[in-house]
Amino acid sequence: MLLDDPAEAPQRIDRALARCIAEKRPIMIEIPADMVDRPCAAPGPFAAPARPPSDLDALAEALDEAMGLLLTASRPVILGGVELHRYGLMAEFRRLVEASRIPVATTLLGKTVISEHHPQAIGVYEGGISRREVRDIVESSDVLLCLGAWMSDINLGVDTGRLEGRHMILANSGRLKISHHVYEQVWIGDVVSGLADRIPSTGLAHPPFVSVARLLDTRFIAEPGRRLTVGRVMKRINAFIGEDTTVIAETGDSLFGAADLVMHHDIGFIGQALYLSIGYALPATLGAALADPARRPVTLIGDGAFQMTAQELSSLCRRRTSAILLLMNNDGYTTERIIHEGPYNDIQPWAYHRLPEVFGGGWGRRVATEDELDDGLARARASNEGPVLIEIMLDRFDTCEALKRLCAELSPDKRRQTAKVGQSEPRAKVSP
Repeated sequence: MLLDDPAEAPQRIDRALARCIAEKRPIMIEIPADMVDRPCAAPGPFAAPARPPSDLDALAEALDEAMGLLLTASRPVILGGVELHRYGLMAEFRRLVEASRIPVATTLLGKTVISEHHPQAIGVYEGGISRREVRDIVESSDVLLCLGAWMSDINLGVDTGRLEGRHMILANSGRLKISHHVYEQVWIGDVVSGLADRIPSTGLAHPPFVSVARLLDTRFIAEPGRRLTVGRVMKRINAFIGEDTTVIAETGDSLFGAADLVMHHDIGFIGQALYLSIGYALPATLGAALADPARRPVTLIGDGAFQMTAQELSSLCRRRTSAILLLMNNDGYTTERIIHEGPYNDIQPWAYHRLPEVFGGGWGRRVATEDELDDGLARARASNEGPVLIEIMLDRFDTCEALKRLCAELSPDKRRQTAKVGQSEPRAKVSP
């Protein structure tokens, strides 16, 4: 939105804000430098836009078709996405999940639209980045009910997702697509509640499955003197987080590794899994700390990303937030090193743990062993005197298991093997 006419500025701003609220997406308002001081009329009262109603005939037909598929499926699966959060549909979504009794996965962007301690939650699906247990259930489904999920590259593991050959029911903000049938003017909230109302009392059929909370052990016992690795750090964080924390994951290894953390409540995870904006996590920590002081931010961030927005630590100090920053110091851009090594992945080494002292608030510590990390986290939990920065020293080529899985999927050998299979076997088609 360009504000180049003072007379129209109030109306244009209201239109932009209304669209932001209605579509739950970012907006940008551009103000030319020579317009900043120009007077304009005071804005009138602002009314939030009403949600466009669903077309009742289209909604009824869409629900009939969707239920017809779900009732005859033998391996249906639910995939929840970010729009369930943005449109405030988590309670209705949970009602649908519990009525169905079938497994529910989420996309990375939609992680924690349902608590991952729920007995039906199986974890995050992101194509080849997913744990094998999640991938097998989702990719072997015969009907996949996708609610509020964006079929974007990161949500599908770049291009390693294998969702062909099954019926897809894809509901987004104002549109429902079932295989090749498209229903316009059907709001996602009406789809979620309508399906929940129609599920039979016995639920839907599905083979047995194991929840993510049972698969991933959240217990951890530190081994004194043992050098820290990304895998062990993630296990320690899994044991550290709880009902009073919000996990914020930076783009890169931190984001991929955090996918396997078991969140204790809805909306307990924030990650930039769409634009992959590096440096996002530190300012996002400030926003989370101010928006919900009752929940303590626990932020996972790499040294390279930290250097992009490091000054935001000063704001965290000034506000005396209780954020815990876990800085993964692997000496540069390790995610890029894994893809293609070169001097462009090197950065200037900082004494990161000294920065709270520089900015005049909170405290920092550098740790290299499991017992040192244990001591640092124990002190951090007991501290509430400004942000805590724990600098975790790691090998420059150490990565989480999820990133290793992605690299294996994207390797030239794997690509050639997949292409060969695709040539020798007919590709399954989505039924109309």
